[in-house]
Amino acid sequence: MSDIVEDLEVQVSTAASSKEKVDLLNKLAAELIQRSESNLPKAVALLEWAQALLHEVNDPLTSASVYDALGATYTRMGDERDAVEHYNRALTIYRSLGRLDKGSQVLRDLSQLYLGLGENEKALGILQESLDLARQSRALDAQAATLLKLASLYFTQADYPLAQESCQNSRQLYRDAGDARGEAEAQVLLGDILMALAEQSRAADCYQAGFKLAQKSEHQRLAVEALLKLGEFYRSTGQPGEALSYLRNASELAALIGHKRFQYESHRGLALVYRQLGDFEKAFLHFEQFYQLKEETALLEEQEHQRNIEKLAELDGVGRDAEIYHLKNVILQEEIRKRQEMEHALTQANQQLREEVASRELLIDDLDSFASMVAHDLKNPLTNIALTMGVLRMSVTLANDKVGAEAADRLTHQVEKINRIINELLVLASVRKEDIYTEPLDMEEIINEVEMRLERLVKEKHPDIRKPSAWPCASGHAPWVEEIWENYISNAIHYGGRPPIVEIGADKPKDGMVRFWVRDNGQGLDDQARERLFAIFNRTSTTRTTGHGLGLSIARRIVEKLGGVVGVESEGPGEGSLFYFTLPAVEENTSPAGTTD
Repeated sequence: MSDIVEDLEVQVSTAASSKEKVDLLNKLAAELIQRSESNLPKAVALLEWAQALLHEVNDPLTSASVYDALGATYTRMGDERDAVEHYNRALTIYRSLGRLDKGSQVLRDLSQLYLGLGENEKALGILQESLDLARQSRALDAQAATLLKLASLYFTQADYPLAQESCQNSRQLYRDAGDARGEAEAQVLLGDILMALAEQSRAADCYQAGFKLAQKSEHQRLAVEALLKLGEFYRSTGQPGEALSYLRNASELAALIGHKRFQYESHRGLALVYRQLGDFEKAFLHFEQFYQLKEETALLEEQEHQRNIEKLAELDGVGRDAEIYHLKNVILQEEIRKRQEMEHALTQANQQLREEVASRELLIDDLDSFASMVAHDLKNPLTNIALTMGVLRMSVTLANDKVGAEAADRLTHQVEKINRIINELLVLASVRKEDIYTEPLDMEEIINEVEMRLERLVKEKHPDIRKPSAWPCASGHAPWVEEIWENYISNAIHYGGRPPIVEIGADKPKDGMVRFWVRDNGQGLDDQARERLFAIFNRTSTTRTTGHGLGLSIARRIVEKLGGVVGVESEGPGEGSLFYFTLPAVEENTSPAGTTD
């Protein structure tokens, strides 16, 4: 955690007044959100703490700032109902205080929420109200920002004349206010509008001007966007040499700022230009990079979304989140100290906590049921897609279409990957809510089932899989244990050497537990990677560049529910890895599940 965050946390704990504490909590929440989207649930908790202290502050402007921040945070978490409620509270206060510029800003944020919901007409009305308040306040920046949002909305509705007029007015107001960053955004949007109006030359001038202003204001994201648009302009107008220059610069700058989407867009543009130039080898290389980066971006976005869902559920389940529990108790302790009623307040708080835990557990069950239902609903169309891909592969093979065959193989891999993700979501839901009876396992039969499931991967990678002739007896739930083995063995094949050598086995029972393991001949893992490998929905980017991050976290949940532990051992880079899990041992004369005397 950065020094800024640590300093703010210390200042919050030592704040002399409630007003100071609220301001610091607001700053801390904003800093956490700026660092990572994964901090959104914690930011909500901090802002709710600030909201609980507002009755002691009695400062309307401070209250409005907290409500405004809560509205923005709930919007980013996808909680539209709470977002609208808090935005409206902030708007009411700003209006009563005559802070029309602030009110205009809240309305702009509120319009963005409705745009995300697809309610364009409602967003348009709110933006017009925002513009009216901005003009009353005579704030140039507020007027310019609102006009730019109006221009963007008109552009999406293909009302190009109104979009152009609003964007030109926004550009002039930003220029009058000396805001180079705002003017750069207006120039780039105006370029898009002029392209839609078939005024390519003027559009290119706007993109050039936007790029220069973005550089001047150090707005690197917008600079990359302008470079990409210039590259596309020159490519589409038959000037591939100029296009290459802009797209290469875009690719370098996108990599420098770590913007994945702009990286894969620049590779796509470069691929199209090289294809235009007839250099199909370079075109293919850039297409490969485009597909790889796009896939990585989609996976990262899905993981981020899943983490937010998980953390939101944990935030709702107050009793399961020690950090939120601590924050709420801090509030209680302050009230106890002021009222000198410590025992009475604690009793009330604990009762409320028990009631909230009980109600939130029902909510989490509903979320699991919903995830399971959606996963099941996706199965049928995914099966139809897989069947269609089989027909397509046969067709392109008969036609001796190598490019089509490669594309069909790539799509087939994607379908299989989606299917694995759906299966793991179903397993995750069952692990959370199912209470199962454990029984002695026939580990040899389980391994045989896993090998059948991995048949395609084995044919593709040709691993050398080494198994013991006998297994110690352990208890568990066979379908779940099968999932663990499949994840461990498939990872060993994917990340092992070339060819992969996969050794699976088990140790003799010790302290009532059996340790089962999979050893690969891959690159191995450093200490930092081993520490975070089994974290919930985490993916170790430096060593494991594929996969979706669900498998190992699900394995951990399964094993812990069965009474064991998971782990990984590695001597370091180049030495391979050994992944293990433990299960309760049973006496050897106990018949495994599915066998009879």
